[in-house]
Amino acid sequence: MEEFTDVAANQILTIVEPSLRGAFGTDGLFHLKMTGNTNRTYQVDASGNLLNWTTLTNCAGPGPNATRDICDPAAGQAQRFYRLK
Repeated sequence: MEEFTDVAANQILTIVEPSLRGAFGTDGLFHLKMTGNTNRTYQVDASGNLLNWTTLTNCAGPGPNATRDICDPAAGQAQRFYRLK
């Protein structure tokens, strides 16, 4: 939950639900597409077993009408899981 202070009444606030989706690109690499709020930092993690997580990157949200492309250099494992925090 986020609390907003010092916000004037009758303002429009656009909140973008963060999301993460992925697919192999034509370059053979696994690309993640991330959405999220502007001025908010997100952490993208990867795991091969859902127990041990490695941070791929920390990045700012791209805003309401954009995505950020993140490439996973170790995506060739038998299984790979991702999370966005």
